[in-house]
Amino acid sequence: MLAALLAVLIGAIDLSIIATILPQMVADLNVNSADIDRYIWIVNAYLIAYIAAIPITGRLSDLLGRRSIFLACLAIFLTGSIVCAAADSLDSMIIARAVQGFGGGGLLPVTMALAGDLLPRRSHLAAIGAIASVDTLGWIAGPVYGAAIVQLGVGHPSAWRWVFWLNIPIILVTTWAIRARVPGPSLRQSLSRIRSLDIPGATCLTLAIVFGCLALTASGELSTSTDQGLRAFGGTPNPIAGRIWQFAAIAVVFVVLFVLRTKTAAKPILPPHLFRQPAYRHALFGNFMLGIMIIIGIVTVPVVVALLVATDDASWTSALLLAPYTTGIAAMSFAGGWIERHYPQRTVLISGALAATGGFAVMYPLLDSLHVWWMLPGLLVAGIGIGVLIAPLGSVALITADASDRGAATSTLMVARLLGMTIGISGLSAIGVARLQQLTNQLPSIVRGESESTANFLVRQQEFIHNEAIPVAVQVMQELFVLAAVISLLLIIPLLAMYRWLRRSGAA
Repeated sequence: MLAALLAVLIGAIDLSIIATILPQMVADLNVNSADIDRYIWIVNAYLIAYIAAIPITGRLSDLLGRRSIFLACLAIFLTGSIVCAAADSLDSMIIARAVQGFGGGGLLPVTMALAGDLLPRRSHLAAIGAIASVDTLGWIAGPVYGAAIVQLGVGHPSAWRWVFWLNIPIILVTTWAIRARVPGPSLRQSLSRIRSLDIPGATCLTLAIVFGCLALTASGELSTSTDQGLRAFGGTPNPIAGRIWQFAAIAVVFVVLFVLRTKTAAKPILPPHLFRQPAYRHALFGNFMLGIMIIIGIVTVPVVVALLVATDDASWTSALLLAPYTTGIAAMSFAGGWIERHYPQRTVLISGALAATGGFAVMYPLLDSLHVWWMLPGLLVAGIGIGVLIAPLGSVALITADASDRGAATSTLMVARLLGMTIGISGLSAIGVARLQQLTNQLPSIVRGESESTANFLVRQQEFIHNEAIPVAVQVMQELFVLAAVISLLLIIPLLAMYRWLRRSGAA
């Protein structure tokens, strides 16, 4: 299990490591720095492939064996890392990141299913918490790890490549450990079972996720014209601008085809009987809501910092503010098994939801004075509440599913959380922009007087931004935290419903 946890950690690190090495990557690959909507796909390609891989590899591990799929995911991740390290263009980097993301995403559900196979039932909750905390730790460590490697190579434009080269020895050691310690069928036996794989269903599901994520990530282009925004700074036209509706329509078509295929396939990627279990359905919805809650904190805090803190200190301040939030999530995820053994499950679920609700709610008054550091207590409490809920919401898959369906069950719950985060980003953008537009329309316009000098007008503009515009933007951020509090409170409904059905089945 330690080798599997190490692999999950590396996959999670590579999900967030781009945050600190992206500027060096863009410069070294000779990409126009104004084309942020192009090179952001270095991040998006990994995330989309990561999400798409989870249900596919989870089900594959049920059919072909955990070890075979785990080793295949390691090989895919290794291949992607090597191509990333050697990439000489933006296109090759995006393709390599997609390959790497597919391998990294596949490691997570297989590790969780592996915990269900190798550990006794009383240890399942602790194992889920440990895996979730390691995954969260990777998100935290990624930017710091990337910055440290780049710092060691100060002055060398290609220092960022070592981030990917250093993956190679770690993956090789992990591969050796998995082959030696994890039981499983031979390669010949695994290949003989490939006939039972629902390839049409896997294809439809993958394409539905890919085009759905493309539609979501392209949603920012709806209001973008070619002569505004980044184009004014030398950016080039985006080749996928304005295609959100086509992507969405294609995604819907593949969803319909996938549903139809699931009803007829002998071994579908997502077993229908899982969704007939009420406890599992409530856990699925709960994970989706949890993903929205998590992303509100991760996205909103840096925006607040950007508004209120000098540019030179913004990155460091954001990292310090998010540390208690993400650390709280990781620590309480890890402690989930111990908490569950010492306190009634119903109490744990309600306490976690109420802690998250309280943590997000207090952000409204704490931000009122525009002091960013006052957010720390609220972020810590919200992170603790979220962390408490991760293990119970994940362990439902191991409780309700048979060994032959554990991979599919765990992967579907993870996809629900990741989709909550992905949709949450798009929803936050839409809500925030609409609300900001509404509030700024109520402010008086700044118009230069006929006899007013340019210097005086610029001074008055700066005063307006500081005294009027920034407080309005902060108000929008406050309201987003209130939205997170409302979602956290509503989460109690599926949590209690899940608990009630688990209790009826004798699992609670």
